[in-house]
Order: sequence, then structure tokens, then C-alpha cells
Amino acid sequence: MNKLERDLEKNLGMILDEWGCLYLKFVSPGHAGVPDRMILTPGGHVIFVELKQEGKKLRPLQVYWQKTLKRMHFAAFVVSDRDSARKCLGYVNEVLRREEDAVEKERLDKYDF
Repeated sequence: MNKLERDLEKNLGMILDEWGCLYLKFVSPGHAGVPDRMILTPGGHVIFVELKQEGKKLRPLQVYWQKTLKRMHFAAFVVSDRDSARKCLGYVNEVLRREEDAVEKERLDKYDF
């Protein structure tokens, strides 16, 4: 894992923890290609995250799992740079805003990737 990928993973974890989410390593023995991480929100949403080195493409099994999860109406993101990290966090932020007991979250601009 290169420095940017490691930093993105660390920063995502810190932000999601601050927002009251769990950011868990996802391992599924016997199912190669599943996303690296799961985000669990206080309201019961599950979001899958594949961390990828910037410029690297998904392997065929990773593409399969991204499509399968999305077809099943799960949110699944590939995070490889600041923009894709912001997109993923923006989605989580919207989910939290929709949850009736969620506290309004500060703008994403406060986080420097």
C-alpha cells in the first residue's frame, strides 16, 4: 500500500469515527475481490469501500463485486484519490443527514486530504 493510499485510509477512518460510524476491515474468506472496508452508520446503513492505488485499475473480481453489490442496492465506492474520497464521504454525509437522529455534520471542506 503506497503512502497516499495509506493516508486516505487513515483519514477516512478518522473522519468516519468522528461522525460516529464504524470503519471496518472487510475480509470474506473464499470470496476474493470483495471490497477492503465496510462503513457502518449509526442508522444501520452499510457502505463498501475498495481502496486502490491512484491510477491502478480494479481486478476483474473486484469489478464483479462492485457490480454485484450495486445491483443489490448497496453503496460501493472505489477510493483512490482525494476526489473519490470526498465523493464517498459526501455520500456518507448525506446518509447521516437523512437519519432522523443524526446531528448535522460540518462541511467536508474542513478536511484536508
